[in-house]
Amino acid sequence: MQDELLRQAGGAFIVVTHSVEEALVLGDRILLMASDRSMRTITPRLSGVGGGRRRDPAFYTRLATLSDDLRAAAM
Repeated sequence: MQDELLRQAGGAFIVVTHSVEEALVLGDRILLMASDRSMRTITPRLSGVGGGRRRDPAFYTRLATLSDDLRAAAM
């Protein structure tokens, strides 16, 4: 579905998700929003498009880091 969304969108779009992995697969820019209303923009800079980004050697490192950031922001 993610790859199909990218194919059909053909341009810019906004997705709201609670899935860190989905954000990394779909997003060129990710806005991390915390419960205290603070926001941080993250630019993943991963190679590939859509599901192909999972093959980037940095994908799972960025996934872990972003997940840790989210957990810290929730506290």
